[in-house]
Amino acid sequence: MRSVLTCFLANLLLCVAGTAVAQEAGQQPLGPPPLNQSGLAIINYNSLFDHSRFGIRLVEEYRDAQLALIAENEFYSGRFEIEEVELTELRRTLSEQQFAEHAEEFDLRVEERRQIQDDKQSILDQWRRQQIAGFQNLAAQIIGRIAEVVGLRGVLPSNAVIWYDPEIDITEMALVEVNRLLADGKGLQFYVPATSFAGIEADIGQLEENLADAPAQ
Repeated sequence: MRSVLTCFLANLLLCVAGTAVAQEAGQQPLGPPPLNQSGLAIINYNSLFDHSRFGIRLVEEYRDAQLALIAENEFYSGRFEIEEVELTELRRTLSEQQFAEHAEEFDLRVEERRQIQDDKQSILDQWRRQQIAGFQNLAAQIIGRIAEVVGLRGVLPSNAVIWYDPEIDITEMALVEVNRLLADGKGLQFYVPATSFAGIEADIGQLEENLADAPAQ
């Protein structure tokens, strides 16, 4: 990520250098002038994220991971239902104490698995927050570089302003650079696939094989 931002900064420096040369030659600057006399601009962070390749990929990946988790939950629920029926049938061949021991062991496994699956959802939500935070951090750096080149004194989030002239909105400008530098985000150092991060098995067939190979409890 450092090399990406370094390249971006180098491009901006070239732009600034070209502006200086043009000014000395009495020509119009190559870079864009300040958007208004106040030197302020507006950025819509929600729109920037929602329309970025990074944001679109994250939303899709989070949704797919949730669907995989739902499939996992249904898989375990189905297995436990089968076990419950088998345990009920086994009751006829067990003493009351033996059945109670089997039932208790079964209930503990069900509760343990329920907690594991609930934790996976919490971890998946944590993954989403971390990915968004990483995007916001890098997007802020990119916006700051844009502001330097354009000659702005400040950039305000759109939700902090009662009204503004659309002419000072640099969201589209920022979106172009965010997409160019961050792409869909999978190449960034902090990226980890959602299912891997949360320990979700996206392939139910593989999950069945793993359980079949596991030692019997």
